[in-house]
Amino acid sequence: MDYLKRRWEEGCYTAAQLYREVKERGFSGSRYMVRRRVAAWRNLGSVAPGHGLPQVKTQEQGWRPSARGVTWLLLKPDKARSVEQQAFLVALQQRWPELPENVTLIQEFRSVLCQHHAADLEAWVALAGGPSILPEIKRFAQNLRQDWAAVTEAVQQPWSNGQVEGQVNRLKLIKRQMYGRANFDLLRQRVLHAG
Repeated sequence: MDYLKRRWEEGCYTAAQLYREVKERGFSGSRYMVRRRVAAWRNLGSVAPGHGLPQVKTQEQGWRPSARGVTWLLLKPDKARSVEQQAFLVALQQRWPELPENVTLIQEFRSVLCQHHAADLEAWVALAGGPSILPEIKRFAQNLRQDWAAVTEAVQQPWSNGQVEGQVNRLKLIKRQMYGRANFDLLRQRVLHAG
């Protein structure tokens, strides 16, 4: 750790290089151990408490969201976006001019579902066939057509099985975490007392 801290303070921020150096000095751990330690320092973004580590994140690096983060950002209302997020979206739209049309179509589908307007669903599917619409959205619209009666009925109804699906997903996650490690009694306790 002392060697890693010293090299980090000297300006070596590459986990692979640091791993090679400590391995030559007799380190028997994996490269992932070094990578996790370096990632923790890098994520601090400034001087780490008691370590005197330099600031790594700079303003020039900017904000780089994940694909999922961009998706949620696009669906977020304009008022809820920060200045940095607005600037990111402007740059994204300059590179991809068809983006606003696709986002608007997604927001319209959300509106159809939330307001239970099954009559508007037909128009939405027709719009989804446009030339500048993403292939994934077109495929989704075509799949809706395969069971049209069930889809329109689901849109009209005020009920949702979202809560049930969420609980089933939570149960599967707990089971995956415990696979091969515990018996049914512990699983029962975790399911009943998990927050």
